[in-house]
Amino acid sequence: MGDIYRNPNNLSLENRAQIIVARYNDDPLPIDTTYIEALLAKATQAAIAGAIEHGVDVPVGAATGVDGEFLAANYAQDNLLSRKEAHAEFMTVQRTHELHPGVEPDTIAVTLEPCKSCQDYLAELPNLRLVAFALPLSVASMRRIIRNKEETIFDRAGREGLPYGVIQVDMSNLTEINQTLLDATARNLDTGETRVDSGKLLSELPRLYTS
Repeated sequence: MGDIYRNPNNLSLENRAQIIVARYNDDPLPIDTTYIEALLAKATQAAIAGAIEHGVDVPVGAATGVDGEFLAANYAQDNLLSRKEAHAEFMTVQRTHELHPGVEPDTIAVTLEPCKSCQDYLAELPNLRLVAFALPLSVASMRRIIRNKEETIFDRAGREGLPYGVIQVDMSNLTEINQTLLDATARNLDTGETRVDSGKLLSELPRLYTS
């Protein structure tokens, strides 16, 4: 895989982040959109790396930060590791703890809206105050990559509350890249077997990067 796909600085951030939907908790974290942009770029790079290097999991990436500084990024590996909990959020927090012992993130950015089990996992983190994501789960369910989810993270936050704020962010270039990742993905909903067409990605991704 070329270095262009490993370097978040190669992602064009000309289209600034726009917050589409937000639900804040009682202790909201001030939102720096430039910081969220950077985390989502790191998360997207992680998703691309997992898709091209392995291609056996739904290409979702996540990135953590604290006090405005990046901590770590990783990608979903539940099929790769045969661990159903090894979604991008879990793997990224684990990497955060490995790289920064004793440090707890206050922000996580994910390329795809966290599922219910990941929402619960993130709720257990002692310092987490903000979850940002790019694509809603409906984008994956429309592509038959996951089963349809009737309740969104915002619905759940409104119904029972979550200990962190949630924002959905639109950055047209990152949104297009992550949609391209899902378009290249086929998943058996019964077995969970997943295949990502890396050839398709390698032909589609260059036009979405800066030269």
